Amino acid sequence: MTLDFSFSFDPGENPDVLLAEARKAVGAGSTMLGHAPGQARGPGKTEAEQAADALLEDLQHNNARFAAAQPVLQPLTPERFAAQGLTMGPDIAQLASTHRLYWLRIPYLLQAKADHRFERIELVIELNPGAAAAERPKIEAALPSSEFSNLAEAVVDFSLGIDESLRFAATVGSPPLPRTPVSPVPPAGAGAAPQGTPGQGAPAGGAGPDVVAAGPSITGGGTAGGNQAGKIGFVAGPFHYRVRKAVVERSNLGTERVFWRISSGEKLEDPPELVAVIAVPNGTHTLEISAALQAYASARVLQMTLGNFFVFLGARLKHFFSAGAPRRDTKAWDLTSQL
Repeated sequence: MTLDFSFSFDPGENPDVLLAEARKAVGAGSTMLGHAPGQARGPGKTEAEQAADALLEDLQHNNARFAAAQPVLQPLTPERFAAQGLTMGPDIAQLASTHRLYWLRIPYLLQAKADHRFERIELVIELNPGAAAAERPKIEAALPSSEFSNLAEAVVDFSLGIDESLRFAATVGSPPLPRTPVSPVPPAGAGAAPQGTPGQGAPAGGAGPDVVAAGPSITGGGTAGGNQAGKIGFVAGPFHYRVRKAVVERSNLGTERVFWRISSGEKLEDPPELVAVIAVPNGTHTLEISAALQAYASARVLQMTLGNFFVFLGARLKHFFSAGAPRRDTKAWDLTSQL
């Protein structure tokens, strides 16, 4: 299944432009409803007008963006495996003979007003866009993922790391926990594996989108402690996550692009980190990353707060607010020097 953004901005369009248009529409609606135009927020405005003004101001100050810091990129070399007391299995060793392996973390921030917090975020990263297919790195594993959501029923804080199979594994001092399967990299020239095709050795559906209809999922931030990795069988990590209720959808692995949609009825205050294992072909000497994110407020709350003013919005603005008035950010990084 292919995932994409719930709302598509037209060329030259952005959230601030649409919010400015909404202010004008609300002002025109106020005049048509018989209220005096141009009054400052206060006793001269009706309660409905003040609520609409406050909503648009809050949305103007909501912030969803990639962090100023560059992504973290760390090699997963045989020497790193050995330093953690681990050994590459035959499949991983074969992959490492034709590719350089890394783990990658993409930093981003969500800052929203208390009354209009984000309840859904969508993010996408793409590696070496525009390069020839055989030269593009592949994303082998990625978090967040719904595989670990069932842990939230019994565990609030747990550790995730990358194990010797280049899979994300969890440790909480309890029985064995689920692992996220790695999709195999197709041979050069063979192209990406068909979407929806499970990776070799993975359970059915393991390479497809992760969808959890209900229940808690991974929704916290974390830091990697490389010096601790060997103590718990991780070649990288642990990454510490706090768990909240959420629905995680993720596109198929084993390609140059991964897309996440993370939804929560309890608001996304502490967004999940984006962590991926990537395989860069030995013949590829550049690593460029393009990323985009959109964060959405509750469409139900937006329409309810706008009230009668919603009818004065044009079709485009109605679509924008019905989608959750998303904030958007894009970013491009060149990590070639870190290869």
